[in-house]
Amino acid sequence: MKKMNFIALALSALSLYAHARSGGMGNGGDAIVCSDKVMLLDSWEAEEKMKLNLDLNNPNIKKPTWRSMVNVVVDRVSKFDEYTASLLHDYSMEMVDDFESFQLNPDTRGQHVYLGKHILGEINDSDHVSVPEIAGCENKVRQMVSQIKPRFRFQVRYQFSKSLWDRLTLRDQAMTILHEAWYRIMLENGAENSINARYINGLTASKEFELFTFEDYFSEIRATELKSYVVLNKSEAVKKSRIWLDLKKHTLSIIDGQVCAPSLLSLIHISEPTRRTPI
Repeated sequence: MKKMNFIALALSALSLYAHARSGGMGNGGDAIVCSDKVMLLDSWEAEEKMKLNLDLNNPNIKKPTWRSMVNVVVDRVSKFDEYTASLLHDYSMEMVDDFESFQLNPDTRGQHVYLGKHILGEINDSDHVSVPEIAGCENKVRQMVSQIKPRFRFQVRYQFSKSLWDRLTLRDQAMTILHEAWYRIMLENGAENSINARYINGLTASKEFELFTFEDYFSEIRATELKSYVVLNKSEAVKKSRIWLDLKKHTLSIIDGQVCAPSLLSLIHISEPTRRTPI
């Protein structure tokens, strides 16, 4: 009986610790709120701290939309990483489809997004170092999006604060969608905070990323939570359509813009690696 009580107490303590760490349910995106504007934390960090030039405009499209801006980033990533780009596209378009539906009918029920006038509980998963010291701006970040893994039929994955969303620029709205997609990918790979998702979101939204080589990109993603680089196999010598290269355990190098992996056959998994999903 004493042993069982000890186990119960230990589980209870772990539960309390997890809740205290997150500050609420789920994971999500943060906003910097000022009297005259609202900024996505990712955008401010990218522009102010990394001095990146954010640009999601497609020169062939006169009137940018969420869809066109998201696709600019998807196209940039797909040059180096078709598999991750496809995930980024699919996860983003789930949200874009819902937001486009809300434009036509604000009262419609989203399949993946709830956009409402509500205050989201703060989730302490950003681990950000600072916020801007600007007159008229709050000295803390505000929760703008909460992301969970749905368990029930009528639950949605993403809850957006409409009051904050409506004050974002179109670019920052698109970057918020991309943030949630990147964060979902990172969470599936074991992320415990949004640091890497915010960094990659700002990087891939920038003009500087267009100058990246494959080696530059590969070096960046190896530093994130991503566990695998997936090669879409086009060779008839290997029957599997996808080859999973372990980014953490195996020796990988870049030669002439290609991934080189010693003992390649030992890196080909019989099935996809188990992917962690958001709780």
